[in-house]
Amino acid sequence: MKQLEAIPMDYSQMASSQVAGDSADRVQRSIAYMREHLNEPLQVATLAALANVSASHFFALFKRQTGCPPIDYFTRLRMQQASRIMDTTKASVKEVAAALGYDDPFYFSRVFKAVHRVPPSYYRMSRGNSMAEPNPIFQTGSQQVQNNQCSKLNKAVH
Repeated sequence: MKQLEAIPMDYSQMASSQVAGDSADRVQRSIAYMREHLNEPLQVATLAALANVSASHFFALFKRQTGCPPIDYFTRLRMQQASRIMDTTKASVKEVAAALGYDDPFYFSRVFKAVHRVPPSYYRMSRGNSMAEPNPIFQTGSQQVQNNQCSKLNKAVH
């Protein structure tokens, strides 16, 4: 009889770990989508639809997995790409902004400064357009945005 009592508990633990794994997969798929669409506007509803969950559920799921709201994470990915472009090309700030889907280079500069703590022109000048690695805005391994970085971005941009 004790064996039968243990089965539901083991099954519920299995189901719980499967849900957690499924959640992680959904978040990882949405991050991959973000990386492929850095030059396009993005809405949480789009990511939620790709994950096959409601927007509010996706928002909570993403934040629980990464520690950061999805749009802030996307902004960080864009600014990481901006720093790579500026490190490896002679593109102007306006060209970098346009390459990442920003119509307004001044708004792009404000967002860049909120993330990197320096305006793009100063960033490039301080780097000498070298092939150096961009500022470490992401944690190693999982490439997740740091929590304190997201809160600073919210305050500076909004």
